[in-house]
This record gives sequence, C-alpha cells and structure tokens, in this order.
Amino acid sequence: MTLMTEHERDLPLFSFVILADTHITYENGSTVDQLTSRTVSAKFDALLDKVDELAPDFIIHLGDVSHPSPLSDDYGEAARTFFEQTARIGVPWHLAPGNHDVGEKLHKALPNLDPEISITERNIAQFQEHYGAQFHSFEHKGCAFFVVNAMLFNSGLPSEQAQWIWLEAELAKNAGKRLFLCSHYPLFLCDENEPEHYDNIGQPARTRLTNLMRSHKVEACYSGHVHNFFYNRIDDTHLVTLPSTSIMRHDYLELFRSPPENREMGRYHPAKSGFLWVDVYPDSHVPHVIRQNAPDTRHTHSWRPKGPMPVMDLRMPWCDRQEVASPWGAEIFERKRVRNDYPLSALWEMGIRDLRIPVSDLEDVDTSKRVRDLVALGHRCTVVMFGLPKAERRAVLEANCDIVDSLEVVALQNVMEEMADALSELRKTFGKPIFLNPVHAEVQGYTSAHGIRLDCPLDIEWLDRVSYLCQTVDGFVVGVGQDVDPIEGFDLAQNIFEPRNKSFALHIQNVGMYRTTVPTSTVARNRELNRVAEAVILARLHPEMSVILDNFVELDRGYFHCFGLVDRTYNPQAGSYLMTRLDASLPSSFAQVLPYAMNGSRIIKMTTDDGSWSLLLLPEADVKKGQVADVLPTETVTTFGESLDLVTGATEQGTLEDFISGNHWPLINPTLFFAAEGSDTAATLISAAGR
Repeated sequence: MTLMTEHERDLPLFSFVILADTHITYENGSTVDQLTSRTVSAKFDALLDKVDELAPDFIIHLGDVSHPSPLSDDYGEAARTFFEQTARIGVPWHLAPGNHDVGEKLHKALPNLDPEISITERNIAQFQEHYGAQFHSFEHKGCAFFVVNAMLFNSGLPSEQAQWIWLEAELAKNAGKRLFLCSHYPLFLCDENEPEHYDNIGQPARTRLTNLMRSHKVEACYSGHVHNFFYNRIDDTHLVTLPSTSIMRHDYLELFRSPPENREMGRYHPAKSGFLWVDVYPDSHVPHVIRQNAPDTRHTHSWRPKGPMPVMDLRMPWCDRQEVASPWGAEIFERKRVRNDYPLSALWEMGIRDLRIPVSDLEDVDTSKRVRDLVALGHRCTVVMFGLPKAERRAVLEANCDIVDSLEVVALQNVMEEMADALSELRKTFGKPIFLNPVHAEVQGYTSAHGIRLDCPLDIEWLDRVSYLCQTVDGFVVGVGQDVDPIEGFDLAQNIFEPRNKSFALHIQNVGMYRTTVPTSTVARNRELNRVAEAVILARLHPEMSVILDNFVELDRGYFHCFGLVDRTYNPQAGSYLMTRLDASLPSSFAQVLPYAMNGSRIIKMTTDDGSWSLLLLPEADVKKGQVADVLPTETVTTFGESLDLVTGATEQGTLEDFISGNHWPLINPTLFFAAEGSDTAATLISAAGR
C-alpha cells in the first residue's frame, strides 16, 4: 500500500452538493401565489449560480422538489419547470422524494392512510414517472450513497417492506466502504428519544434505522424537511439537517424571538437558505454551509480549519432550547422543544474550534452533552467561573474533566492572594491548566473588560507582590483594551510575563468599547473588524497562546455594545465574512509579523518560513492617500499581486502601489494583499480560499 503524503491527505477525494426543499412551482399554476412562486424560483436560480461556480462531482436533492401536492394538476408542470431550471448544471442529480412529492407520512394528526393526503402507491408511481426511482444507491470513488423514501417508514405500504429489504441488503453488500444515507425526514431534531412529531421519523422505524446506522458504521445521514439547520451525532455518525433553498418555516422563526422584518415574517431571509458543499477527504468529510446571500463561495470549517484561530467567548446562549408551536394538524395544541443550532453553524463557518464557556454550561445536562459532542469533533473548551468552586460545582468539574482543556478563574484582585493554597490544590486534582483573571471591583466589576491591565503599573507591581500566587497557577488573562492594538498588546504582555516565566492569554476586548469613544459608527465598525483581523494573525503567529475574542454576537445594551461577528439571529455580518476569508486564505503559520503605520492607516506584513509574504491593510480614522514607500520597502510596494476585500470578497490584481493610488483609498474594509512571488503565488493562495 502506498502511503499518502500530508499534502495528498489535505486534498478532497471529491466534493458534492446536497440541497433540500426547493419547492419549485409551475408559475402559472394555482397551488401557490405568484409572488411566492417567483421569489422561490429566483432564489433557486441564484443559488444554482453558486453551485455552478463550485463545480461539484454530483448533486443530491433531499426532497420536496416541487411544491404542489401529488394530486395537484400542476404536479407534472412543476417537475418540468425544475428540470428546465437545473439543466444548465451538467453533473448527475440524485433525487429523494419529499412529502410534497409523494404525500405525507403517517403521524398522530394523520394516523391512517388517506389517499387525499398520505403517501400512496399511486403517488410513488407518479414521482418515479417524473423524477426517477423512489429509493436507490450509487457509488463514487469508494463511497456508497443510499437515497431513501422517508415517507414509507411506518406506512405499512408494500413499498415499505421492499425498501427495508433493499436497504439492509445494500448496506451489507457495501460493508467496508464509507456509507452515506440521504433522507427527506430527519430521524430526530435534538434527541434520539424525543417524541414523534411531524418533523421526525417515528417509531419503530427510527430505532430500526439507528440500529442499522450503528451496526454498519454509516458516516453521515443528511436530511431536509424542516427548512432549518440541525446537527446531531449517533456514535460516530454525523446527522445534518439542511436549511431549505427556498424559505425558512415560520414556526422555527420563533427560535429567535425577533420581530418580523416584513409581512413575510423573515421567512425569505437569504441568510437562512442555502445548501451544503461537502468535501470528502481520505479520512473524513466536511459539510460546508453555503448561504444564499454569501458574497462569494470561499469557505472554511471548524472540522478542518486551515490554521489556528482565536478562542470565541460564548457569553451569549449558544445551544439553548426553546419551545416552538407547530402549525400542523393536531400538533397545534402542543409544543416542540428544539435546540437552536444556528450559533454552531456560524462558529463552524468561521473555522472556530476553541470555545470559552461559563461553568454553568457544564452544570446544564443538555449543554454539557453538547460540549461533549463538540469535543469529540475536535473542539477545545476553556471553562470560566467566578471564584473557587464549592463542592457541587467541583463535582461537576471533575465529572467533565475529560472535556475541559483549561480552567479560567475570575476573582477580585484584592482577594486572589487568599485563594493561593486552594488554587494549588485545585490545579493538582483537576489536572488541567488554570489561568487567573483578576477583576478590579472599583473600576471593572460592572463592565466586560477584565484581566491584567497593560497600561496599569499597579497591576505589574501586584504581580511581583504575589509571587506565591503566581506559582500556584499556569498563567494570567491579559485584557487588551480599546486603546491598544492586539499585536501591540501581545508585545506588551510578552515583555511583562516572559521575564516572570509565566504564560498568558490575551482577551481582545470588543464588547463595551464604543459607548463614547469613537466619533462615528463607521469608525467603530472598522476598529472592531481591525481588532478581529489582528486576533487571527496573532493566533496564527502564536498557536500555543489563547487569543480570546468577545464579540461573537452583536450587542446593544447601553454600556455594553459591539457590532458582533453575527447578528442576533446568527446571520453572518462583516466580521464573520472576514474571519472566514482570513482562515481560508492565510497560510497556517507565520515566521514574522511586522506592523506599519501609514497616514492614519495600519499595514501588517506577514512572512512565512519560506519567505513568501502577504499584507493586511486595515482602515483607520482620517485615512488619506499617501506614498506607501514612506514606510514599506520599495520592492514590496512594486510587487505584483492580488488584493482580497475581506468583507465583500472582491479581488483585484496589480501592484500594491496601484491599489493604494487607485480608487481604493481610503479603505472601506480590511483587505489582504498577496504577493505573486515566492513559492505561494497570489493565484495559488486565492484559489486555495475555497472558491
């Protein structure tokens, strides 16, 4: 057997697109209003442009291809419309039936087969006439895919038994291959043992399916139907439920408790529709969410980041469960308790692996189980608590020690020395690094800005006074305040802690910065984006150090404010796109990082071990056109390369001097400039950014 090189292992064997719930309607039909028909069709057409740009090996559609019911006179015309719309994508399509395609599954509001509503053999025959087989399998490069008719489960129809016999035989026949299951209905939304409802597969089929997946070690199961993103695990099987390409179901909009954007209640929001781009590697696969409104198709993922990234402070609830009302049948008198997985999707889209969570997340049974799932996927967690743990909390920490990477203890600075012996004992029994985060009650107790203050000589004097305390812990949290650029903050912290032989974590403070300190919201936005960009550079330069970001979700609570990487509904904002493009575009590490100041702007030159370099151009207040040769070497200024706007994704080729002396100054967004010299050319770096 030929061993695979590291480079070969990092390249996908193949990639495919998987999408769901297009709900295509014949425009002149009568089953849906014309506005909805045109909106859904236009969204799908724009989405196909992204699919075409990515050039997948094949496409899997998880059902609800068309919107009319199987008994509608418009069914055939809707099918024809779908094939006309998708004809320009010249790769194989594999279609699973959905409830709109073959009729509804049996559930408590529909306990018996009803030929007007339920799945029937007549409807199945109609689907097969227009779309193809109701269940089938195919193989691609050693991977076997099984596309099933989920509405058959628990139906009692003759086709149900035929499908079970086929599925069990096909799984056995493909033993030893990598197996992927595709179904319109998800097995469940949050818990394997959750009650049956309209949006999951009921018993006994659910248990029979999960037993098959466990025994045959199915790698992933993809589903649609609910028009929302959910992620679960069964042992080593990934269960991913996709958003729709068309609309977000209005019942799940209640996950966000947000006011409607318009009369459509936000169900057409382009950030909540899209598809998955799945890269299949020799040892794994990575499902990338490609949103409808993404400026381009560059992508990254926490399962396989391109390099070290900052730690995300999850100060806001990130996997909370909420009760949503169901509008379907008898279920209108009940509620479904579901978990909001959009924060998780947002983190994955930015390549974030390391998380900072409060200890109370471990004390909650559902959340701690979720943390355990994420750690199994490669995430690492720093757990934060105020003060020393009492017996009950200590028991929780010890029970979850295997999923905690480090512990951060926050306490008032003036009482920390009294905690030294207890901290030393906790460090021995817990067996994980402990970092201290001192709070100044008279100044910082009511704010979000904690940690050793770089601009405060009293904090440095305090460190030298509490030498015994320093010996009991592994390091300290340093707060990089609004007046200090993160790279400068690292240099200052290193000067403080390196002589004292202590580690430190950098807390890049963004929340609460902009109450009265900046002249305009544009300047505030740029400052926040710049700090996020520098945090990524520091994480790449110093992978052994925690660089903590506290602006995951936008906040506006008076004293506490930030623009955030995502909005309150976890839709990507400028900061999210910036994080994604930085991780997708930058080398995995740097040998040297040099900041330059130029006419109110800031330029950071990043050089790798092989000598190739790139520039990070950061907009600042009062930027004017100027000669970059004043601060950068002439050979850097005149080098040909390519610029990448980290917010919009726009690219342009030319020299750095051309870029700055053109119409791009003053800068609107943080921008990368890749040199077209050295072993990593601009073309190579840009193409590696996931396009």
